[in-house]
Amino acid sequence: SLKSSIDGKVNVIGDSAVRAGDSGKTVSRLAPSGNAMINGDYYEVHTIGEFIDPGSEIVVIKVDFNKITVKLKNA
Repeated sequence: SLKSSIDGKVNVIGDSAVRAGDSGKTVSRLAPSGNAMINGDYYEVHTIGEFIDPGSEIVVIKVDFNKITVKLKNA
């Protein structure tokens, strides 16, 4: 049967919650998108086409409305 409610959610990013330069850690494989913890909260994040394994240190390179773009730290 179909659910009558939706459990998924879009990133809701406050003005100062996530900024370029912030660090975090991947929770799932980014292929090229997945989940990461940044500043103590979970977010859906994207890479610029690269694949990053779970548990990897990442850095935010851009926040555009509700899309967070990251790269492997020290890459």
